[in-house]
Amino acid sequence: EEVQIHEVTQLMDEESLGDCFVVSLSYSLVETEHEMGVGANDTGKIVEKLFLGDPRAEIWVTSAEPIPLGPPYGWNRKEFVWDAKSSSQDSICNGLRKFGLAIVCNTFNLQDINNNQQHGDGLFSQATIKLQAHVALLEKTVQDHHPHIQLGESAFGFQEYTHRGPGRFEVLFDPTDSATSDLYEMLRDGLEHQWMESVCQYLQSDRSRLRLNISCVYSRPGAMDQEWHTDGDHYSLSPTIGDYRTHQPYAVCIFVPLIPLTQETGFTRFWPRSHLYPNLLGLARAADALHATVDGGDLQPGDYVMYDYTTWHKGVGNSSHVERPILQFLYSCDWYKERKNYGTTSVFDIPQQ
Repeated sequence: EEVQIHEVTQLMDEESLGDCFVVSLSYSLVETEHEMGVGANDTGKIVEKLFLGDPRAEIWVTSAEPIPLGPPYGWNRKEFVWDAKSSSQDSICNGLRKFGLAIVCNTFNLQDINNNQQHGDGLFSQATIKLQAHVALLEKTVQDHHPHIQLGESAFGFQEYTHRGPGRFEVLFDPTDSATSDLYEMLRDGLEHQWMESVCQYLQSDRSRLRLNISCVYSRPGAMDQEWHTDGDHYSLSPTIGDYRTHQPYAVCIFVPLIPLTQETGFTRFWPRSHLYPNLLGLARAADALHATVDGGDLQPGDYVMYDYTTWHKGVGNSSHVERPILQFLYSCDWYKERKNYGTTSVFDIPQQ
């Protein structure tokens, strides 16, 4: 009885279809008690009302809510990339609002980074050395205090050290802990000036009112793909705007690789515009079928990916022979406190016998 068209994308395919064209569309309808179930015929009838001709329809995804489509041949990565030296903070923030992510390159001089790494006196060299030492301490502590945990296989979650899937871990740097406070301050003072203006503008907040967590997610060689997920939930939903509901952004995450990200090392894959749709749980795998994803790879140390905390994403597997360490900066409004992504007990606590 009621049909609403949400999105339509059209493509030409002259090689296989001649003068015909293909459209991808998402629509919703209200069924009567006599109309149970939506099938290809229903879709065909709807398309026939929109376009002349005899359409053949194929259903890819059914869902209770609209979902974000991508271009029929997939996103062009260039739409998401900003050059740090020539792009304004306003344009980066606008991209973040529109897509839920922004990839920023050329933040540092690559030759300077390489020279500093060779001499061991650069920011990334120092961060890598300190990180490796701290990870070694954490792993030894797990083996000594928690021998039932098989690193790389067993799921576990401590305040400062968390399992993120087979071969994938996250280390949280506590600014109040002498073991990690100097690393926290070095990374904060050395890097956040690159993106702070965009973060404050996006979250509509002063820096003094934002919380900051800094951590490192590292994936060992052989780590497999993660499942699609979001880091946070939608809060304070506004009324429907167009075909989706929006929320006031409350948190932004920034990934900064410590090594070059390639097809072999892996990277993070994103579903653009998914931050605008609050009810995608169970539907994220449709992003692959709809060619609606973009890869956050081909990055150098110091480049970064900024994304809304509710944007759907997943870590891609590591098929290289080196670990993939990625720094993570989480900025959140002062009313929000991260509770679901970290444990409540310390890895250094000795379990009661």
